[in-house]
Amino acid sequence: MQEPTKVTVDPDSSGKDLQGPDPNTLPPATAPPSHPNIDPNLIGTLDGRSILEVDLNSLNDKPWRRPGSDLSDWFNYGFDEISWEAYCYRRKELGDLATVLKANILVRHHNGFGFL
Repeated sequence: MQEPTKVTVDPDSSGKDLQGPDPNTLPPATAPPSHPNIDPNLIGTLDGRSILEVDLNSLNDKPWRRPGSDLSDWFNYGFDEISWEAYCYRRKELGDLATVLKANILVRHHNGFGFL
């Protein structure tokens, strides 16, 4: 590896010369990732279960309730404990409805009912 070139810059307001390596001769900075790999297309899990199926009331520790905690560290998009549970319930309800509707469409199509 090449030794970095020393650069002397005009004195700053304190009257001292600013010295250091020329940034253009330094190797690129690399650091190990500080976070896990996240796939935004997958639903998160907690203890092997989908976060949409976790009953918050069954959790022994609710760190978002601790004094000084920031709710946005635990819930995104303006959710809180109550609105998150309502969202999960509604999402499950819509998923069940979608399954029924898909089944009806497949049965109707199979029985010869056409679509416009």
